[in-house]
Amino acid sequence: IVIKKAFDNIDRIGKMVSVNISFSDILNLDFMEFIDKEVKLLSKEQREKVVFEILESDFISDHKVLDEFILTYREKGIKFAIDDFGTGYSNFTHVLNIKPEYIKIDGSLIKDIDKDQTAFEMVKSIIDFSKSLKIIVVVEFIHNETVYKILQDLGADEYQGFYLGEPAPLF
Repeated sequence: IVIKKAFDNIDRIGKMVSVNISFSDILNLDFMEFIDKEVKLLSKEQREKVVFEILESDFISDHKVLDEFILTYREKGIKFAIDDFGTGYSNFTHVLNIKPEYIKIDGSLIKDIDKDQTAFEMVKSIIDFSKSLKIIVVVEFIHNETVYKILQDLGADEYQGFYLGEPAPLF
């Protein structure tokens, strides 16, 4: 329902629309038929506003299936993000395989970045690595000005969190 509503309102939204997709979703034939049908209804311009977020924490049992999924939808103009980056098992190798347009650093690494030197260094490394590959870095859990400024200084590209705005109805 959420995906259908997002796609149906993509022009009214006027921004990028991100959809979380797990590896188990990709293996689900009914789900994939639904995604195929919905993507075919989108114009080229609308497809270029869609980002499929692959959960980094997912256990990927068959990388060939994931690679085919990404190739198929990237050819249609869909962009890809690795979501919850820094919490999973494959991390940097996962990035090299998927070649995402975006990396979303998990909020668990961000929430104490102003107090935890290890979290700071880890986030700094992820940002530096991503920038070297020309991947857009999105940071979650921006909850105060200090955290926001630290991440600006580290070079993050996009920001999410209650400090910047709380969820609100679209219309």
